[in-house]
Amino acid sequence: DEELAAAHAALAAETAARRAGEAEAVAAAARQAEELAGLRDQLTAARQNQERLAQQLAEKDLLLQSAEENLGSLELVADAESDDEDTVLAIERDAAPEREPSAASELLADVEAAVIAGELILLDGEASAGLAAHKLAEFGHRVSALVPSAEAADGLKQRSVAAAAVNLIAPGAWSTLRHLRNGSGIPRMPLVAYALAESANKGFWLGPVDFAILPVAQLELAPLLNRLVPRVKRVLAMSNDIDVMSDVRSQLTGAGISTAVVLDGRQALDLVPTIRPEAAVLHLSPSCVDVFRAIAGLRAADSARDIPILFLLDAEAQPREEAFLTAGVRMLTGRGALQPDALVDALASAFDGL
Repeated sequence: DEELAAAHAALAAETAARRAGEAEAVAAAARQAEELAGLRDQLTAARQNQERLAQQLAEKDLLLQSAEENLGSLELVADAESDDEDTVLAIERDAAPEREPSAASELLADVEAAVIAGELILLDGEASAGLAAHKLAEFGHRVSALVPSAEAADGLKQRSVAAAAVNLIAPGAWSTLRHLRNGSGIPRMPLVAYALAESANKGFWLGPVDFAILPVAQLELAPLLNRLVPRVKRVLAMSNDIDVMSDVRSQLTGAGISTAVVLDGRQALDLVPTIRPEAAVLHLSPSCVDVFRAIAGLRAADSARDIPILFLLDAEAQPREEAFLTAGVRMLTGRGALQPDALVDALASAFDGL
């Protein structure tokens, strides 16, 4: 009996020791798993930090390359402009004086010019658009006012259109612009833009503009810009998307156009007095949150008030795009100085300058 009791006691002791060992092993495994999870968290944080630093480095490198090219191009601006002036003077000296045209020849020239120039279109759903079209006709233009829509845009395929003006505050204006430039077969025409509500005391004048659909690889930016500014030399480009700006810069630099690339509106406005851009390329997207600030700043600067703007639109409308564009245009009208009774004169001047 004593031996049996001793054996039971030894077995109980061994069982307790084994259980204690198992508990210690479980605790050690838990500690090891916790340490492993901590190491994984540290590794994830390190990778995220590395990606953030790489992004910042890429942005700074892009800005540095753009700045280096701008410094080189600015040294040539004065000489290039001087050469252009000398060329114009030489042409004027060599040109023979022309005889005064007769009244009949002037009338014939006006008729031929009207036929060649084609029709002017107002894409404006406001009630005042018809009155504006009537007043523009008094300036000698053939003008039609259309409510912005894809159907109205498709109807332009059968018409000889010289240029179009679009009221960005009109319903359907943005979708119509996207339809005009998405390869729908509508001939490309010069565009003028403004934002003026029917009962507003003031609006915003954007002036000469154009629109292009991303990606950049499917666009020919240099010809588009040269339509706006023949032989353009200096361009300011802005987007928060570094890949878009890299593609823009590569394409324009390859075409011999000096391109200052910036990633936000503040940088854009800071560079305007230095580079004196002849045109701007702006990414109009909810991802580029301060693009409307840049538009307002460009139109407020004496050196950029009248430069054409090429807007890059995303290939597909973004989920927040409509609200973003509506709010942006509303902000512009609040900062604008376009008086309703000055719209017709502004349009006539813009059309005559195209």
